[in-house]
Amino acid sequence: MAMQRSLQIIALGLACFPGLALADIFDEADITIMEYEVSGADLDAVSADMQQNGPQGYWAYTTWNVTWTPECETSVTADITMPVLADDADLDDDEVAEFERMADALLDHELGHVQVGLDFAQDVAAAGCPADVSDLHEYWLQVERDYDAETEHGGNEGVYLDSP
Repeated sequence: MAMQRSLQIIALGLACFPGLALADIFDEADITIMEYEVSGADLDAVSADMQQNGPQGYWAYTTWNVTWTPECETSVTADITMPVLADDADLDDDEVAEFERMADALLDHELGHVQVGLDFAQDVAAAGCPADVSDLHEYWLQVERDYDAETEHGGNEGVYLDSP
């Protein structure tokens, strides 16, 4: 049920990633969204729950993998782990709306990580799909680290919870 809500949000295309519409990014990569439940009596408690129980110590986390065939056809898979409010979360309507706003911004940010994987795949193809892509891979991993540093892990893109 919660997974369906996330996919509906995505399908509606409520958010845009610069240069790539959401529908396009889902056409370009095989993306799986996994969820973990968070709860609390207020947004501070929900934030603490995400910090304590989120993947890898973050509120959300994305991994991507690029593969290619001998014919140099690339494919990208990505796993995004996102928070979802548990049924027992004791938030009022304004707090729920704030959580949903943050979750939309968080998904946009995580899709930026998927875009890095797509860009890496394009570079692999442009290089003729060589056997050793370690230099390219390291370059795109640094791009990903820079992306998080520049956006403060999405904090300057709306990934924060403000008590209404």
